Formats: sequence, C-alpha cells, structure tokens
Amino acid sequence: MELYLEHPSYLWILAGAIPLLVFAAIKSYAIAPRWKRLASLLLRIAGVSLVVLALARPVWRLQKPDQTVAFAIDVSDSLDKEALQGALEHVVSATQKLSDAQRVVLIAFGGRPKVLRPLGREPVVVDTSAVDGSAPAGAEILSLRDLVLHRFVKEDVKAEVLAIERNLSGDDAQARLDKAKQRLQELEAFEAEVQSGETDIREALRLARSVLPEDSRRRVVLFSDGNWTRNDPAAELEFTANAQVTVDTVPLDRPKPHEVVAERLLVPGQVKVKEPVELELQVSSAEAREVEMKLYRDHFLLLTDKVALQKGRNSIRIPKQELDEGFHEFMVRIDAKDDPTPENNVARAVVVVEGRPKVLLIEGDERDARYLEQALRDEQIAVEVRPAVGFPDNLNDLLSFDVLMISDVPATSLQTAQLGLVKRYVKDYGGGLVMLGGEKSFGLGGYYRTPVEDALPVRMPIKKTIEKPNLALVLVLDRSGSMAGEKLTLAKEAAIASVEVLKAKDQIGVVVFDSAPDWVVELQPATNRDEIATQISRVTEGGGTFIYCGLYQAWEALTNSTAKLKHCIVLTDGHTEGSRDEHLDLVARMAAEGMTVSTVGIGDADQPLLTAMAEMGNGEAYFTNDFGSIPQIFTKETLRASKSMLVEEPFVPTLTAAGKDDPLLKGIDMASAPLLMGYIATTPKELAKLVLVSDYGDPVLAHWNYGLGRAAAFTSDAKARWGSDWVAWPSFGKFWAQIVRSVMSTGTTSVLQQTADIRIDKGEVEVAIDTRDRDGYFRDEVRPEVALVDASGQSRRLTTEHAAPGLYRTRFPIETYGDFVRMRVESRLDGQMVGLKNYAVVESYAPEYRAATADRLFLDQIAQTTKGRTSPPAAEAFTFAGDPARGLRDLWRLCALLAALLLPLDIALRRLG
Repeated sequence: MELYLEHPSYLWILAGAIPLLVFAAIKSYAIAPRWKRLASLLLRIAGVSLVVLALARPVWRLQKPDQTVAFAIDVSDSLDKEALQGALEHVVSATQKLSDAQRVVLIAFGGRPKVLRPLGREPVVVDTSAVDGSAPAGAEILSLRDLVLHRFVKEDVKAEVLAIERNLSGDDAQARLDKAKQRLQELEAFEAEVQSGETDIREALRLARSVLPEDSRRRVVLFSDGNWTRNDPAAELEFTANAQVTVDTVPLDRPKPHEVVAERLLVPGQVKVKEPVELELQVSSAEAREVEMKLYRDHFLLLTDKVALQKGRNSIRIPKQELDEGFHEFMVRIDAKDDPTPENNVARAVVVVEGRPKVLLIEGDERDARYLEQALRDEQIAVEVRPAVGFPDNLNDLLSFDVLMISDVPATSLQTAQLGLVKRYVKDYGGGLVMLGGEKSFGLGGYYRTPVEDALPVRMPIKKTIEKPNLALVLVLDRSGSMAGEKLTLAKEAAIASVEVLKAKDQIGVVVFDSAPDWVVELQPATNRDEIATQISRVTEGGGTFIYCGLYQAWEALTNSTAKLKHCIVLTDGHTEGSRDEHLDLVARMAAEGMTVSTVGIGDADQPLLTAMAEMGNGEAYFTNDFGSIPQIFTKETLRASKSMLVEEPFVPTLTAAGKDDPLLKGIDMASAPLLMGYIATTPKELAKLVLVSDYGDPVLAHWNYGLGRAAAFTSDAKARWGSDWVAWPSFGKFWAQIVRSVMSTGTTSVLQQTADIRIDKGEVEVAIDTRDRDGYFRDEVRPEVALVDASGQSRRLTTEHAAPGLYRTRFPIETYGDFVRMRVESRLDGQMVGLKNYAVVESYAPEYRAATADRLFLDQIAQTTKGRTSPPAAEAFTFAGDPARGLRDLWRLCALLAALLLPLDIALRRLG
C-alpha cells in the first residue's frame, strides 16, 4: 500500500491559510470559553486542510492480484487451416483453469480487428460460443471455431448448400437449406468485417490494449505470421510497452514443401518503339522442381515453357520483346503441381512505349478510312482504325491513344457512357479530339446536347438561316404503362430537343397514344418553343399500346400541312394492338403522299414491325436498350429530315484572318487547295478559333482548348465523297498530320525533363518525381500533379509534397490487385503544360500471399520491445514476472466529504450552549 499526491503543490496553500485562521481566532471578539474557541479553531484548520488535500488529489495505490490476457489471432488469408487450429488449441489450453483474478478476451484480426469474446472470467470454448450474442433469433449461430476458420468453413458451407439444392427431398430440406444459406451469409459478413485480405497488426494491438483494464497485469498473446500489409506497427509497439502491456508472440507457420512464389516480373518502365524489351522473372521455390511457365502479353498467350527451379530464389530470363506504341501488359503464370498457395503464382508488369503519336480513328465504314489512314502513316503517325462497335468502353483503352478521331459515326451507334468518356478524355486527361464531317456526323449524327458536343469547338444547331424547304414533323410517342419512369422522361426530353433544333418556319406536332390517341401539341409553327416544351413535359403514362391510332392522327395532320417536307417519328417500347397489315397499309399511304416515317424501339419492342414500317416509310429504324440515347436519336432524325444542316455544293475553303497566322496551317499553301463538295453546317462557339470557313461563313475547320486537352472540328470529310479532290492534293497528308499534332498531348516540352521513381511496398505505391530543366537545374516552381486511372475507369488526382530541391513525392494505396493503374505525371508553368509523362503500376496479388514463411525476426522484435516472450507454453499465459498490479483509489471525494461534515460541527460548536 502506498499513498501519494497527484498535485502536491496545492499544499502550499496551507502555509498561508493556517496562520490566517490562527490570527483570526486570536483577534476574534466572540465571547466563549477558551476550550470552545480552541476546538472551533482546530475544526476550521481541519476543514481547510481537507479541502486543500482534496485539491492535491490524494491517491491510495493498492496491490491487486488481477491478471488479464488478450488473445489476438491473425485470421488473414495468408494463414492455413492447421496453423489457425493450433492457435485455437493454444487459447483453449491456456484458459482451461481461470482463477477469480484472471480474465480473458479473444480478438480476431485481418485488415481490421474484432472482439470475438468480450472480457470475462469464463474459459474459452471455441465450439459453442456465439459472436457477442449478436446472432439473430432462429439463425445458425457461428462458433468461435467457425469464425477463426471462416475461409475454410465457408467452402464447406458452400458445398453443403450445393448438395442440398441438388437434392431437396425430405420434409426438412428447405429448412436445412435456409440455415446453410444464413450461415454462409454470416461467414461472408464476418470476412468482410475483418478484411481478411489484409493484415494490420498495429490496429490489433491497439484494440487489445484498449480493452485490457489498467488496474491488472496485462498481456497480449499475438498469434500471427508477422507479415503485416497495412500500417507499420512500430509506433504502436512503443505505446504498448510504455503502457506496461507485454506482448507474447506465437509464430503461425507451417512447412510448405511445395511452395512456389512468383515474386516480381522486372521490366523497364518506359522504352522506345521497337526497342528490344528484356523481362526477368524472380521466383522463389521451397524445393528444386520443374514447373510450367506461361507468358501473356496484352492477354494473349505468347510462350509456354518448362522451367527447372532451384531451391531458393531463381531469376528467369524471358526472350526479348519488340513493342509498338502504347501500354503493354505482361503476365507470367507458374503452374506448379501441389502448390498450397496458387494465388502467388502470377506476376504482372506494364511497359509504356513512347514513340510516334498514336491515333484511334473511328470510321463509319472502315473502307472509307484508307485515304486518311495512309496519309497519317506517311507522316509517321500510328493509326488504328476501328468501326463504331470497337469504340473504347473504358478510359484506360482510350488513354492508350494521343488523339481520337471520329468520322461519319452517329452518336446513336455509341453508348451514353462512351459519349461521356470522350468528354473526360479531353477535359480531364488532356486527350486530343477531332471530328470529321459526313451524313452521320455533328448534328446529323445526333451529337446535339451530348458530352461530345461539349468538347467540340462548334455547336450542332445552326443560328443562321439557310434556304431550305420547311419541315412538318409529328412525334408519335408511346405513353403506355410500361413507359413509366425513365423511359417516358427521356422520351419527353427527346421531343423537347427535337423542337429546339427546328427552324422557326418548321412545324411541330406531338401526339401520344396508349389505347387511344391524344394530341399534346397540335401541329403548329415551331416558334413558341417554351410553351411547346411545357405541354410536352406534362405528359403522363397511360394504359395499353395501339400505334395505329396515334399514327393515323399524324397522317391526318401532315396531310393538311403545306410544308415541303413531312416526317413522322414513332417511339414505342412494346407490341401493339391491331394487325401488322393495317399498320403497314397506313405507312404505305403516307409514303405515297411524300411523307417519311422513322421508328424508335426501346426495350422489348416489336422489331420486325418497326423495321418494316421504317423501310416502307423511307425512314430509319432504331433499336436501343440504352434509354439515354433516345434524345440523340430524335435530334438526329429531326435534323436529317429537315435537311437544314447538309450543304452539298462545291466550294473552296476560305482562310479567316485568324487562320492566316495559325500554326496549324504553317507551311501549307491553302491557295492551292482544291474544291470540297459538301459539309455539315454548324455554329462556332465563342472561344473557338475559326481557321477555315465555307462560302456561307460556316465553320469548315475550327479548334479550341477544352480543359486539359484540345479539340478540332472539320465539317467536311476526308474520303472520296466530299473530299474526292482533297485526297489527291499533295498537301493532304501534311494538312491532317498538323491537325493531329496540334490537338494531341504533346508530352514533355523542351522546357522540362522529368523522371519518376516508382516503388511498391505493402500494398502502397510511393512516387518520387525528379524535376529539372534541360540544363539539369532544379525547377521547384514547377510542382507536378499525379492523375490516376484504375482498371474500372475511376479516376482521381493527387497532389505532391516538396521533399528536396527538384524532388516531389506522393503516395497512394493499391485498391485492387492484379489490375494496373495508369499514372500521368503532369506539370504546369504559368498555366501551360510543360511536362507530361505516362506510367503504369500493378501489384500482382495481395501482399498477404507474398511471404512464404513467417517473419520470425519481426515477431521477436515485438516481444523484445514489449518485454514479452516468443512461443511461450500455453500453461504460462497467466505467468507474470515482477510485482503484482497496483490498483489506484482516489481519496479526494472522501476528503471533500469529511470537510463538508466538519462545517456543521463548527457551526454547532459556536452556536449551541
């Protein structure tokens, strides 16, 4: 027992208070016997002393026999079943005979720790204990053994579910199936909660330290292989030792005689075109053996070979590869018989090949691309031609190219998400975009109000009036019950968009149908656009589907119209009432009267009928499950029918005043340029730079900066229709090469040279960027940023920290293993891009699988730092060296209470008698 004060300095108050009380008692004029005055003084001195003592916080330190042990078991994926079973047996053995002074808590951890059994005095029984008593009533209760062995139990439960599903005979089969599924769900939930794909020893120790009471002898018994993958535990070891918590470590390790680990695939990060690339595979093997090695490049098998491995680390040279521009992903797979951990038999790496500019040309008809493709190749620009179906559907694919060119491909041939990719590619990642003209480009291709239009330097609707025949357009929209929700909302947006692209002299009508027709907008001039849009927006869903009634109303209205062009668009998502013949007969009558009919089928529409109606009506048939494309289809059809954007007449492009000094046409004699035979009319945006215009002043060539990238629009074509004379023009190749180079990501300029050192450790990437000018001097004012794009196309930007002259660093975790992350290092000076480098990083598999054996040195370090032991017997879990624990009991409350009791005694002594 020991008494001490937490704040002894408060005792100095008594040095002044006691003499003051004595002086006051001597000078007092109160009439009382001497003994009473003396007793009152002593009571006051005692009361004040107790108050001062309470302020000094007296503490009584008592010896206590209490002992608490936290057993923390590593349940991450790197541990095998036998090792975990051994840990459980150790815990059961250590807790069989607990005294009244001994308590135990059980913790499981992976990337996150979880208390499996709270602090208590009962022995650990692994086969019957529930998880914190939290299992719902009637559910299969998971035992502690189930949780610790969750990965292996889960496979058994999956097999049980499949077996029951195959044979559902018996009265209790469904009940057994429900219980098995419930058990499987609980196991999966536990696996997600502890994040078994990672190992975080720091958080496990932190949780264990927090649940152990301070007034007892405290110990953590850590069962692990010591291979942590998240959060360096070094700092936590110091905190644990300072808190007088000892940590005993029990290595979980089992011999793996057949283990093979593909450690690293070493490749150069960046190489030049056709430069021989040498690959080196580092493999460790627990024994000398022969394995089969398979080499893949960009997911294609290149090589299969038998390789003899020696015990220990092996370096395998792989035949040199010659690569074209772009990103190339290599993967080596080792097939090793009886390998207990096949997850670590794969090694991946990515090579970035820089060289000639690389262009992706999306052409409506691949045969029409031959002129432009050859011209660019002659100018040392690599070109890959794809049809619309080959349009990239992820950002990583698109970022493999410096420039995207779209030629005569309608927006309706692309998914809504793909149109959004184009905008992100240019705006956020500095890609180049060029759109060429054609009957399926710009407004006629349905690009109005799309993300692609946002990125282009021109708008699709034309503001000026070109003498064209006026159009009467009737939209026939399905509003049946199946159209409710997103489909009807987008159909209304599409109708409003169609109104926006019509000229004032055109006419618009909107009729909706379910089992009966209803005019929303009677056929009228397209002048009062706001009122028309309001009427369309009020449409609500109805009942059945009868196309004929709505189409008949359209035919009657168009018959009475005096417009030169008459067009009808029918939209539906289902199968109509009535016969096929009556619908086709009506369309045939409309066609005979000079009207055209196009159809749009969405979802489960009657494709044969709608196709036949469009063919008979001299229109187009569209079918889509991408509801977001409906507005593009309608605007494309509206502009196609109005013929207002298509200008087919010979002209010679005219240089604008700004175009005469534009570097884009430097060295090209535009006076020698031949005739173009047509183009698509557009309107230039305010910030766009017009270089070439038509006889009507419409843009022929315009470009601008958009976000981090650049975009250009050439409203004529580069094939044998409108550009039939241009493809033979001597400057044709140079013209297009300079357009491509003007919009492409130019990479590092002559201002700056940068290199990036990339290291991966414990699932985290560290990037060190060295920034200098061409003379080798550090450029600290140029602070680089890092843009990341993962395999799913998700992107984020990282700032860097200034670590030393010209050196910047940043870090980021690997989110998914086996997929490469594209990394762009971007540097700007005064708002201008002066440095741009592409890299890629990949971690082949989770760090859990990288180490084949336990890290015994690290486990020894944990024990030594915290004054614990390594591999102690289970019977010694509660054997502590040194003095017993000391419990602390605060006495300030007692002092304050006694002082409060002395006050009425003093008053009574002076007042009574």
